[in-house]
Amino acid sequence: MKNIEIFEAISGLLFADLYEQFPLPSDIDPSELALRLGDDYWNESLQPLDEDGRDNAYIRHKSPSGLARPTVDWLANSGFITHRGFANGTFAKVCLTAKGLEAIRSETGRENRLLEAAKQAVEGAAKDTARKELQMVFSEIVAWSVRNTATLIHSTTGFGS
Repeated sequence: MKNIEIFEAISGLLFADLYEQFPLPSDIDPSELALRLGDDYWNESLQPLDEDGRDNAYIRHKSPSGLARPTVDWLANSGFITHRGFANGTFAKVCLTAKGLEAIRSETGRENRLLEAAKQAVEGAAKDTARKELQMVFSEIVAWSVRNTATLIHSTTGFGS
């Protein structure tokens, strides 16, 4: 699994969680998000320690647990979410920003696709399909945000008036 795929899946799960709780902030444990992804996202981060492959170690920079916290940090730095800090393994008071909420809702039905994909990725029978949908929805959210960044800056700051 490539880092970008893990990033998109963690982001999609986080967005689904925050959307369901909106406007209430939530405490988010990035390790818990990583564990919800399932074995497929962890397999490639294993490195055999012996020739017979019985003992393995995780390559941190390729594992969901190693990417979960940087993913939440990136989403906050990019303006999709806010939080009140990180302590004891948890981001406090995480909430979608106007940008994050608008990006999810920018296409009719996207929020339903996001929520359904997140639910199925964790517990559904068609996990591979659900995970791909989760990644695709998050990619659409980021693409919408990139296309509309100038508009968002203009509307929130009054820049150019």
